[in-house]
Amino acid sequence: MTFERGDLGTVRRAVRSCAQHAGLDPDRTDDLVLAASELAANSVDHGGGRGSLRAWHREGAVVVEVSD
Repeated sequence: MTFERGDLGTVRRAVRSCAQHAGLDPDRTDDLVLAASELAANSVDHGGGRGSLRAWHREGAVVVEVSD
């Protein structure tokens, strides 16, 4: 997904959903959501006002990729 400043809540929800579907425990999920949110905010603040997010899981791993 692509995002701008007003979409950071959507970014957090998308990462949380991916982590929950992967079976990550709640504390680890919260940590991952916080880290992804910070990355996304930095993309907006320092990367031209927008960014992109990819998140997926497989075999016990959750991967979140944020780029600007």
